[in-house]
Amino acid sequence: MIWYICFFVSLALLGLAVYIGVQRHYGELRVGAILLVLFLSACIAYLPVFAELHDAAALVFATLINTLRIISLDAFHLDYYANITQNIAGGSGFFCECYLLLLGCLHTILPIMSALAAYTILLRCFASFQTFRINLRKRPLYVLSGWSEQTFLLAKSIRAAEKHSDIIFANCSEKPKNYPNTQALRCVFNGDKISELRLRYRKNKDIYYFCISPDEDKNLNDALHLIKSRGSKEKSLQAHTHIMVRSSMPDCDTMIDATLKGSIDIRIIDDSEEAAYQLLQNYPLFRGAKDGEINLLLVGFGEVNQNVLRTAVWCGQLSGYKLHIRVCGRGIEDAYKHFLVRYPALAPDGRYDIRFFSCADAEQLQQILAENSSGATYVVLDCGGDRENLEQALQLRQQMYLKSEDFMHAPPIYVYTQASDKMEMIRDLRTSDSKDGRRVHYGLIPFGNNESVYSYKALVKSPLEALARNVHLVYSDIFSDGNLDVPAALEQYNLSEVKKRSNRANAMHIRYKLGLLGLDYTEAPDAEDVELSEYLTKEKLAKLSFSEHDRWMAFLETEGWREATIPQVTAYQAAGLAPGRHESAILKMHPFICDYYELPARSEALHQKDSTIYDELLISRIPEILHDRWGVSGRVYHIIKSEQSLGGNT
Repeated sequence: MIWYICFFVSLALLGLAVYIGVQRHYGELRVGAILLVLFLSACIAYLPVFAELHDAAALVFATLINTLRIISLDAFHLDYYANITQNIAGGSGFFCECYLLLLGCLHTILPIMSALAAYTILLRCFASFQTFRINLRKRPLYVLSGWSEQTFLLAKSIRAAEKHSDIIFANCSEKPKNYPNTQALRCVFNGDKISELRLRYRKNKDIYYFCISPDEDKNLNDALHLIKSRGSKEKSLQAHTHIMVRSSMPDCDTMIDATLKGSIDIRIIDDSEEAAYQLLQNYPLFRGAKDGEINLLLVGFGEVNQNVLRTAVWCGQLSGYKLHIRVCGRGIEDAYKHFLVRYPALAPDGRYDIRFFSCADAEQLQQILAENSSGATYVVLDCGGDRENLEQALQLRQQMYLKSEDFMHAPPIYVYTQASDKMEMIRDLRTSDSKDGRRVHYGLIPFGNNESVYSYKALVKSPLEALARNVHLVYSDIFSDGNLDVPAALEQYNLSEVKKRSNRANAMHIRYKLGLLGLDYTEAPDAEDVELSEYLTKEKLAKLSFSEHDRWMAFLETEGWREATIPQVTAYQAAGLAPGRHESAILKMHPFICDYYELPARSEALHQKDSTIYDELLISRIPEILHDRWGVSGRVYHIIKSEQSLGGNT
C-alpha cells in the first residue's frame, strides 16, 4: 500500500511543479520553488525503498542522501532500481512501469532544475554587485519598472542624452532577447520590484523612478510604496527623488494627493494627454486662425482626441477670437456620452461652441466631413489604428483639395500615429519635392508616438514642466508680497495634482497670449530678446487678463469643476469641506467660474482683493517665468517677434 500512496503523492507534487512553472507571477522565485517541490517529490518516491529501516531518522537521512545523489548525477542511485522492481507487484505489471517512469522523469528533471537554480543565484549575485557599484557612484540614477516598449524607448533616450548615468530595469532579471542594441544601453537588470530596490541615497544625486508598465494598477501601487518609504528620508534627499506614474485612471490624482509626499517630485503620465499637450504646444491652434475664428475639426473620438478637445477648449480662449469645435466619427455615441458624464460643461448646449456628429458607415462619414471640413483651420485625426488614421487622412486631404480653388489654403492634418515606421513614412509624405519628382505635398503631420512621449526631453527635462514650476513661483511670490520662500513654494507645488495641471495649462497658454501681441519665445541663445512692456499697453493688458481668466475657467471646467454661488461657498466652508479657502476640491466647485466682469463683486463678497489684479500681475511677469528668475529649471527663453502670430496662415 505504501508504494501506491507514495506514487500518487509524488505524481501530484510533479503536477504542482508544472503548475508553478506555468504561473509567471512567481517571478524570480519560480525556479527555486520548482526545485523544492521536485526535491520533495523525489524524496517521497524513494521512501518505500528504505521503509524497512526501523529508525525514522535513518529513513529520512537515507532518502535525502539518495535524492542528492540524483541531483549530482551519481550513477550509484541506479542500484536501487532492482530493489524497486522486486518490491512493486512482484516486479511486473503496469503500476511498476508507471512508478519507474515517474522516477525516470525525476532523475532527468532534478539535475536540470538544479543547474537553473544555480544560474539564477549567480545572476542575482551579479545584479546585487552591480547595484552595489551604482550605490557608490553619485551619478543620476534612472529606475524603470520592467521591460516594455515604453521603458526601452525611454532608456535609449536617456542614454543618448546622458552618457554618464546609471539605468536599472527593476522586476527584470534577464536581458530581453527580442530587442536589439540592449548592450549599448549599459543597463542593470534587477529582479527586485521597483519599490524594493536597496538604493543608497546621496545628496546631489537625483534618482528617477519610472512606474510606467502597461499595468496601471501596479504602477499606482508601486508609486504609493515608493512615496511612503522615501517620504521618511531627509528633505534634502527627498528633493532629489522623482517619481513618474503612468496612469489614466480618474482616481489616481486623489490617491496621490492623499499621501504625505514631502519634497518628492511626483508626476502622473497619461499617454493620450501627453500627446495632446505636445501637439497643441508645438503646433498652436492660432496659427491657422482666419477672420477672428479658430475652427477645430476632430475626426474620430478616441482618448487622444478627447484630450485634444479638452486642451483646445482652454487653449482657444483668446480675446477677440471665437473657437468652434466639430467632432465627427463613426459610432462615437458611447464615447460621447461617457465624456459628457465626466465633463458636463462641454455639452453642446453649454457656453462652448462644440458639436458632435456620429454616423454608422464610411459613406455617411464622408458626407459629414464634406459639410464640416470646408472652414476648418485645424484638423486632428484619431479614428483608431495607424492604418485607419492614414487612410482617413488621405481621403480628407483629397476632399479638401478638391474644394479648394488654389490648393494652397487647406490646413495641415495632424494624424495620431503610434508606430515609429508609420510616423517616418508620414513625415516623408510631407516632403514637397524628391529627386525623381514623384512626391507631392500631402500636408500630413504625425504626432503622439511613444518615442516622443517616452523620451528624456519629455519626461526628465520637460520644458512645459519647467515653465509650470516658474508659473507657480510667480504666483507664490505675488501672494507673499515679495517674501518668497522658494524651497517651501516648490514643496507646495506637489501638494495638489489639479493645481499642478493648472500651472502646466497656464505655462502652455503663454505662447497663445504672446501670439495676441505678435510675439513668441524661443530657447535659441543667440535670439534677440524684446521687451514685453513695450508691447503690453494698458488696453492689451486688459485684453490678455480677460483671456487668462477665460483660460483658467475653461481649464477647471475641462477638469469637471463647476460654478459655486456665494451661499454655497459659505455652506461648504461651514461644513469644513474647504477650511479657510473659497474652493472645494471634493465637490469640484469654485465661485470664480463666472464671467470676467463679475469677479470684482464676487471677490468683495468673499472679503478678498479683486482677483483680476492677480491675472494682470501674472501677465506682466511673464518674462520672469520665461527667464527662469529663481534658477530652478535651468531653461531660459527669449521673447521674440513672431513670424506666425494670430491671424496668420500656416
